[in-house]
Amino acid sequence: RDAPAYVHSRGVAHRDVKPENLLLASRANDHDVKLADFGFAADASAADLTAPCGTPNYVAPEILARARYGVEVDAWSAGVLVFILLGGYMPFDDAEIGVAAMYERIGRAEYTFDPDPFDHVSAAAKSLVRQLLVVDRAKRSSTRAALEHPWFAESAECATCQHELAQT
Repeated sequence: RDAPAYVHSRGVAHRDVKPENLLLASRANDHDVKLADFGFAADASAADLTAPCGTPNYVAPEILARARYGVEVDAWSAGVLVFILLGGYMPFDDAEIGVAAMYERIGRAEYTFDPDPFDHVSAAAKSLVRQLLVVDRAKRSSTRAALEHPWFAESAECATCQHELAQT
C-alpha cells in the first residue's frame, strides 16, 4: 500500500497504476503488495510532464486535458482502483457510452456510488475515494496523505478482527 507514496518521494510518477500492475509479494498473505511495470514511469520532480499515457479507465483528467502534471496522476489512478475494489465496477466506464464519453466523465469526475453495492461500504471508504477523484490536481489528496486517511485505520482494525475470529 505504501508503494506509490514511496515512488513519489523519489520524484517518480508511475503513470499506470491499475490492478494488473499490483503483485502479491508472497503467497503467505494478501497485504504485502508490490507495484510493477514501470514502463510509463518518468521523473516528475518538476511536475512538468505532458506525455499522454496510461490506461484509459485509470487516466487522470490532466493527462486527458494535455496539461502539465506530476505524481498526482497516480493518486487519481489509486482512487479509481479503490473505487473498483469497493464497488466491483469502473467509476467512469459504461460499455454503452464509448471511450469519448468515458473521457468526458473522467474530465468532470462524474461518478456515482450506486446503492448496490455501495450501501455496504463505509462512509470513510467513500470519503477516501472522493479525496482522490478530484479534477483539480492541487486539491487532490496525495498518496502520502491518502495513507493517513481514517479509512486505513478502520480497515486495519477490521482486518485484525477478522483474523482473530478466524483463529477461534
